[in-house]
Amino acid sequence: MGYSFKYGFRENLILQKEVLKSEKNLQEYEIENIFYELEKFFNLNFLELEEIKDEYYTGDVIELLSKVKSQKIYFSQEYARYNTLEEKRKCLLDNIKILLDVEDAKDNLIIE
Repeated sequence: MGYSFKYGFRENLILQKEVLKSEKNLQEYEIENIFYELEKFFNLNFLELEEIKDEYYTGDVIELLSKVKSQKIYFSQEYARYNTLEEKRKCLLDNIKILLDVEDAKDNLIIE
């Protein structure tokens, strides 16, 4: 049995990644907007995986949920300690990669 993921936002992550890579003069509020968007994605992934775990309780889901939970906490702490826009940009790009990896892992989940 497959599971239909409610929050498909791979395209949005790719768009955010392109903006961060191509727009070198982003203002602080633009960087902050991307941060909040990524924070929302971590939270949505967490909620979605939590729901699957409660319903199916499969090992792969639990492992992925643990990864998302720890990275979600670390992401906010890591971002807050950076002062320059370039450090924040790199942090966001690193976490977009993590979120895209989570999307790939979700696509490969087998739920029975």
